[in-house]
Amino acid sequence: GTGAATPPIRRRRPPTVYAMGTSSAGQSQDWSHLLSGAGAGFLTTVLLHPLDLIKTRMHVQEAGGRRLPYYSNVLQAFRVIVRVEGARGLYQGVGPNIFGSTVSWALYMFGYNQLKADLTRMQEARPADARLSPSAVYIVAATASGTAVSLVMHPVFTIKTRMQLQLAARGKGPRGLLPEAQRDNYSSSLVAVRRIVAEEGVASLYRGIGPSLLLVPPD
Repeated sequence: GTGAATPPIRRRRPPTVYAMGTSSAGQSQDWSHLLSGAGAGFLTTVLLHPLDLIKTRMHVQEAGGRRLPYYSNVLQAFRVIVRVEGARGLYQGVGPNIFGSTVSWALYMFGYNQLKADLTRMQEARPADARLSPSAVYIVAATASGTAVSLVMHPVFTIKTRMQLQLAARGKGPRGLLPEAQRDNYSSSLVAVRRIVAEEGVASLYRGIGPSLLLVPPD
């Protein structure tokens, strides 16, 4: 007689293998961190740029200076800037600031969460008495990510600061200050980069990097 039909052999599909920290759920979460950081950086910069500009100008102002008016307080600075330069004066340097803050926060949040996840997995593979505490893992991840972002993005914020310190008033401007023809302002961020590199060297884009790196470690 005929034997029973041999059932077909079902080949099991091999499981998808992901590299460390790159599962589909992990990838989605990584993009979420990156986009949330970018959104936060963009929104806060757009809203708070005028305050950042006033802070920058008040940091460097000196009595008798000829490049910018002397501001006695924040409210008076707002009034003087709007009267002398118009409302657009409050947004000098906003282009590089938006770009720098958006990219910096996106890279920081992505790098921090990726490093934290990888370091946590590495600790789980170590003996219990040789593991870093969760707080130490967070600090290492935050410091490493912040340092990398500062090194990459510092030139952008140098350009931002230079452009914030430019008086946007047309013509002669207020009495006692340099007229427009003598201010030697940068007309755009790209012009600023080219002129700074040509006139001062590439290293000048990294002026102030030391204090910036000292501000990286979290509190």
